[in-house]
Amino acid sequence: MSPTFNATPEELEVFMQEADEQLQLLDEDLVNLEREGMNPGLIQEIFRAAHTLKGSSAMLGYERMSQVAHTMETLLDNIRNGAQVINSTIIDTLLHGLDALKELRCELLSQDNQVNVQNVISELNNHLGKDSPPAPANNNKISINKKMDELISKLRRDGNNIYHMKIELDRNSTWNAVRFFQILDELRTRSVVVNSLPTMEDIETGKVDYTLELIIGTQAENAAIVTAVKNIEDVTSVNIELYQDGMVAVKEIETPVKPPEPEHKDAGKNNSAAVKKDGNFTQTIRVDVRVLDTLMNMVGEMVIDRNRIRQLARQLELKYEDDEDVKNLSQTSNHIMKLVNELQEQVLRARMLKIGTILNSFPRLVRDLAHTANKRIDFIVEGQETELDRSIIEQVKDPLIHLLRNSVDHGIEPPVERLDAGKAEAGVIKLAAYQEQNHIVIKISDDGRGIHPDKIRKAAIKKQIISEEDARRMPDEEVYNLIFVSGLSTAEKVTEVSGRGVGMDVVKTNIEGLGGAVNLRSEPGKGTEFTIRLPLTLATTYGLLATSSRVTYVIPIATTVEIFKPRDGDIQTVVGREVIRFRQNVLPLVRLNREFGNQVQNDNPPGEFIVVIKVGEKQAGLLVDSVAEPIESVVKSLGKYVGSVRGVAGATILGDGQVALILDAATLVANANLMKYSTN
Repeated sequence: MSPTFNATPEELEVFMQEADEQLQLLDEDLVNLEREGMNPGLIQEIFRAAHTLKGSSAMLGYERMSQVAHTMETLLDNIRNGAQVINSTIIDTLLHGLDALKELRCELLSQDNQVNVQNVISELNNHLGKDSPPAPANNNKISINKKMDELISKLRRDGNNIYHMKIELDRNSTWNAVRFFQILDELRTRSVVVNSLPTMEDIETGKVDYTLELIIGTQAENAAIVTAVKNIEDVTSVNIELYQDGMVAVKEIETPVKPPEPEHKDAGKNNSAAVKKDGNFTQTIRVDVRVLDTLMNMVGEMVIDRNRIRQLARQLELKYEDDEDVKNLSQTSNHIMKLVNELQEQVLRARMLKIGTILNSFPRLVRDLAHTANKRIDFIVEGQETELDRSIIEQVKDPLIHLLRNSVDHGIEPPVERLDAGKAEAGVIKLAAYQEQNHIVIKISDDGRGIHPDKIRKAAIKKQIISEEDARRMPDEEVYNLIFVSGLSTAEKVTEVSGRGVGMDVVKTNIEGLGGAVNLRSEPGKGTEFTIRLPLTLATTYGLLATSSRVTYVIPIATTVEIFKPRDGDIQTVVGREVIRFRQNVLPLVRLNREFGNQVQNDNPPGEFIVVIKVGEKQAGLLVDSVAEPIESVVKSLGKYVGSVRGVAGATILGDGQVALILDAATLVANANLMKYSTN
């Protein structure tokens, strides 16, 4: 059975966009409310989000969502008015309501009526008790009960004026309930609405005519309130009077409002995100991500053709140096390249999203995990404004969630253990994101118990991941990264959160699949830090061209440290691996023709150049035959027939039509450093 409501696909799409925004806001703010307590501004923001969801779902005819949001709004109103005290139990109940709203949102997409809201509504109502203000009877006269009278007295003590308002709508309006919602939303930003006629219940069910009466308390100028209300479409008059002791006193303002112009009649039905404000339209619109993906693919093809045109122009210039037509062609080619570069930059910018779109949902996750583990945790998020390509943001969320779960379960100690160690009872987990050159860096750190490297060595030996001799020779910084090997876990027991030895290898695989790298640093008794480095975009890469055994490769320039030519005798073999001394360190080497099995006639050229690449704190040297100037490349998938090749991030088409392999520097560096200590 599917949910029943009367809405067009366009109206449903607009509703879903608004619902997602309000649900995200509730997710963030309810967790903040538990930490900050009675913050009036925060409470008002939460109340408004619940109210917006209630109103929009009621207009859509989605009654169960409206009921849940309405009950949450009532409880929030009690909190706002001081009738309820904020505590963990109240927050838990509100979060359960939020979870129900999210399930109802998903129900709309699946068109399957499966969500039972009665339990969560009962849980919310249990906190309201018998003293919750009853809805006034719809007897065509605005009423004030004892609870409202007490609220009016409190508002006056706080320096507010109490007003009675009467607002009339255009008799030709067909959006009466919508306009009343807009009026109430606008007034709640400037005042406290004590009561209204029709009531909120009547507005939600569409039992309205053309008149709205209200009792409000505010410190704002009444002229400012009138101006704000009369700017709402379909409002024809606003009457505001000072309210005293239940009686209407001096009439202060009566402002006729010019009926709206016909051309704006359907403004609210426009699917565009452009909204009129202060006489101007905002300069943003919503764009389907599929349109952006198509644009990116088209720009990618243009970049390939741009490189081809540039190469042909250079060849013609060398061959016909003094030809006027060739010179004109060269100038036109340069202009086309400039335009393509600018177009590519703008499309890439349009694809960028603030990483806060995923980070802002994590406080709730950490809170719930901490409650499950009976731990106290202060969670800090920094760098929400950092921008990243949407294709990367979509894929990085799951690895981050797993690392956070690890920090909560393995990193932070129980309160008693922390106090015994001389630490604060509440542990600290910090997630920070920032841009570093052409990469985004995400760090997840905690001040927990840390990891002892010997514990990892023992677990790795037990799992036969490395031998005892390898474990002895491997430095601590390399030992820590064995955590990412499949099947290795140092957990002493399995919990609801983690400890089964799966997941960390998936984190590493997913991050490296995005062209990134993940590293771990830890200090026993002090804490642990995970560092993730990701490219800004997966659509293009700027890389150094190199050849090995007649195969052309693209080495990402962001990971390239240095290029040098080794002398005879510099390359040595240690436990079966080629290495070279580089700046007082032993640099493991990778012969690309061996790595990818593309030797020509089984020959093994010595390698004319070494390209030093670095990912995180690790380095490796790539032995190649030749190097050429860096180029910008469009990253193409290897396709389902070739599949995934370890060490290769993709392929690109060069200006002469040749296919070059784009190297996955993170995988090559990690593999070279791991093998450096292995005798296998």
